[in-house]
Amino acid sequence: MTPRLEPCLDAEASRVAHYSIPAALPRLTLSAAAKGVTDPRAEPLCDSKTGRARRGRTIYAAMKRADGMSDQTERNIEVVKKGVEAFSTADIERMMSLFDDNIEWVQPGDSAISGTYHGKGELGQFFGRLAAKSATIAPRRFLADGDMVIVLSETTAGNETSEVAHVLTLRDGKVVRAQVYADTAAMERVFGRNQVAAG
Repeated sequence: MTPRLEPCLDAEASRVAHYSIPAALPRLTLSAAAKGVTDPRAEPLCDSKTGRARRGRTIYAAMKRADGMSDQTERNIEVVKKGVEAFSTADIERMMSLFDDNIEWVQPGDSAISGTYHGKGELGQFFGRLAAKSATIAPRRFLADGDMVIVLSETTAGNETSEVAHVLTLRDGKVVRAQVYADTAAMERVFGRNQVAAG
């Protein structure tokens, strides 16, 4: 016997797992006879009378199975989201608390802010230089796999707006490494070119 697929148009359900669940969340049902056992996964995701999503563990577990996301991966995404929110609201103390003491941040290119920053002290100075140019970030998508979270965003600094990707590695709930992929020419226009002393 094949599973029945019926549309569930509960918008709230789609917000719960906004990373990959489409707005029309499918209703998956398997009869106990077909499964041969009583299985909580056989419960429909939508109430057949109201068409609204079921609440609680059943729908949450089903959505996590649908996108293959582990609990740890979800926690890592939440840590990164808190960091983006803290940056956006200029809550530097909260943002810095999400980084490991030995954080390594790699900023690409040859601009005055390019380079590798080690530890919270150097990283704090880097964020101060971003703040001086009224830098903002508008995240568009969060992607994750295990201990890695990728944030695809639109950033603005000075008069330049460009796309950027932050590839973040987390360990024990803290960001331990960040590799940034950005428009390096735009960074040079905003922050100037790194002046390397002649050898």
